[in-house]
Amino acid sequence: MYSGQTWGSASKRDRDLWQKDRGGSGTEGSFAPKESKLNGEKQFMTETIRRTPLYDLHIEYGAQMVPFAGYEMPVHYRSGILKEHLHTRQRAGLFDISHMGQIELHGASYNAVAVAFQKIVPMEVMNVAVGRQKYGFFTTDNGGIKDDIIFSNRGDHIYVVVNAACTQGDLKYLRSMIEPGIKIQLLQKKSLLSLQGPES
Repeated sequence: MYSGQTWGSASKRDRDLWQKDRGGSGTEGSFAPKESKLNGEKQFMTETIRRTPLYDLHIEYGAQMVPFAGYEMPVHYRSGILKEHLHTRQRAGLFDISHMGQIELHGASYNAVAVAFQKIVPMEVMNVAVGRQKYGFFTTDNGGIKDDIIFSNRGDHIYVVVNAACTQGDLKYLRSMIEPGIKIQLLQKKSLLSLQGPES
């Protein structure tokens, strides 16, 4: 498993978003990035670093951990980045993306949640089959993209995955836009894996 990106290589937009106060409680907090060096390259460290539920497994398999979006994430294992990259391109690779924001929307039924959710995303939600997912995005007031997301039909609720640095902002946005009858829950202790590659 491999996180695929270090915080030091994140876009300026992601770093700028990360510098904002994240608010919340529990594992959420206020983070202030600080520069440090890793292998001679500039990295952005945070005062509070969290760990995904798979942290111990990464350590067991010899991962080099680096800070990314407020989490300690594996950048590569003993075989090295090049071998892992080629293996994923030629066969398949398993990525820990548990740092991503995972949100559930519950209501009286899937249709009730879909009607509410469809009002804030510019794509069809009602026609997503049970067990299937769809790419989408939240928009800004002037029609720009606030964040890109993946949402899925879980039978009786909608499951949404948002970008790590946008989690708290997206959660606030959902709570301001979705009617009170829909319960919005952030999942904080659930792992998320992504299987990628031609043999996946």
